[in-house]
Amino acid sequence: MQSISGNDMAKDFLGYLPELPDVMAQFIELTRQLNTTKTSYANILLSDQILSTRIFSYINLVLNTSKTDYLSINKGIALMGLHMFKNVVLAFSLYPAFEEAGCIELFKYSLSTAYYSKEIALQFKFINPHDAFLLGFLHDIGKLALKNKFKDEYKFTTHNVLDIEKQYTIEEELAKFNYCHSDLGEYICKTWNLPIVVTDAIRFHHYPLDAMLPQAASIIYLSDILAHKNMRITSED
Repeated sequence: MQSISGNDMAKDFLGYLPELPDVMAQFIELTRQLNTTKTSYANILLSDQILSTRIFSYINLVLNTSKTDYLSINKGIALMGLHMFKNVVLAFSLYPAFEEAGCIELFKYSLSTAYYSKEIALQFKFINPHDAFLLGFLHDIGKLALKNKFKDEYKFTTHNVLDIEKQYTIEEELAKFNYCHSDLGEYICKTWNLPIVVTDAIRFHHYPLDAMLPQAASIIYLSDILAHKNMRITSED
C-alpha cells in the first residue's frame, strides 16, 4: 500500500481528525499511574454528565438482569471488568464525533464489528479479547476524517450494504482522495498514544498478512466480513 507521512496527514487533515475524548485521555493517563482503583475511573466518568448518563443507561439495560434496582457505575465496572468498561466508555464518548460527521450507521457498524472481534478473540485466544473489542470499534475511524474533510464527495454505506457502488476500496480512496481510511485510522490512533498492536492492526485490517501481528489484523478482517453479512441480513428482513 502507498505510505503517506504523518506530517502530510497532520497538514492536510488539520481540523478534520476526530479528537481523543477528554474522559479517555484521563483514563489513559490514569492507567499509567500506580495503585489506581475502579472508583478513580468512575469519578472521571461522572465528571461528564451526558456521557455518564449514557453509560448508566447502558449498564442497566445490558447488565441489570433483575430490572428492579438500578446498578451504579461502580457496580457496573465490577460486573463487566475494568478493561471492558474502558472500551464501552471509549465507544460512547466517541459517539458525538460520529454524530457530527453524519455517520451514525457507521457507529452502529463499528460496535457490531467490535463485538464480533471480541468473540473471535475469546474463541481463538490470539489476542486479549478487550484489545480485540477496541480494534474492532476503531478499525474504520479513519472514515470520519475522510467524511469530515470531503463531505458528500466521500461516500460509503453501512445501512445499505447492497449499494456496492457507493463503497470505496482502499485503492479507490487513494486514487480519488490521496488517502485511505486505514492509514488515517493508524495515524489518528498514534496521535491518541494507543498501543502499536492497535495502530498496526488498523492500518493493515484489509491486508492482514502484511501486519506485524497478522492474528490481530485477521480478527478485524473476519469481523468486518461478519458485520457486513449481519447488516445485509438485517436490511433484507
